[in-house]
Parts: sequence; structure tokens; C-alpha cells
Amino acid sequence: ISFPSYNQQQEWASLVALKEPLLQNVWGFVDGKNCRLHSPTHPDSQNALYNGWLHAPLITGVFCYGVDGTLMWVRMNCPVSWNNGDIVQPLVETLSDEQCMCPGYAITAGFAF
Repeated sequence: ISFPSYNQQQEWASLVALKEPLLQNVWGFVDGKNCRLHSPTHPDSQNALYNGWLHAPLITGVFCYGVDGTLMWVRMNCPVSWNNGDIVQPLVETLSDEQCMCPGYAITAGFAF
């Protein structure tokens, strides 16, 4: 798992634009994934891991990958009670760093993320 170079970001963005011309300078995608757990026995753990909307104890994670499926950032095993914005904060910092991110380029996320 490694962050892509400027050249790789530009190459991936070209591939995205060929498929979806309205998406210019987009080279990657971010999405979350919940994983079901057995019910924890400790009440504090159960409280942190239970998702009332999905009616299950879960852990969550966020993946960021390039257009070719290359995994370039991941954070897993987070309590489902954590906010996705908090989980991805280290990724946001990386995306804000011009040493890592090609200026003017971006990644995209699904609406429900």
C-alpha cells in the first residue's frame, strides 16, 4: 500500500476521463466497509460497536484506491460508532499535502459515504 506518484495520478485521471468525460483530474475513489462481529460480551464494547440503524455489532473501515483497483490507503478495525470524517482525517491530511497530491487533482467518494 503506497500513495501514487504525480505521474501515476495523472495516468489514472486520464483513464477516468476516457470512461467518464465529466470527471476531470479524478484519479481515485474512497469508500467505507462495515464488517459484522459476534456480539461482544462487555457492555462498553457492545455500546461502541453496535449500529442501531443496521441492528448489529460492527467494525468499520475506509479504503482509498486508484482507478485500476490499487489500494493506496486504508484504515480498518474502527468502532462503528466513530464518524467517517474522523476515520479519514489522516487521508484528508495526505490529500492536502502538495508533496503527495498532484495540484488540481482529486479523488471521489460515494454519496452515502
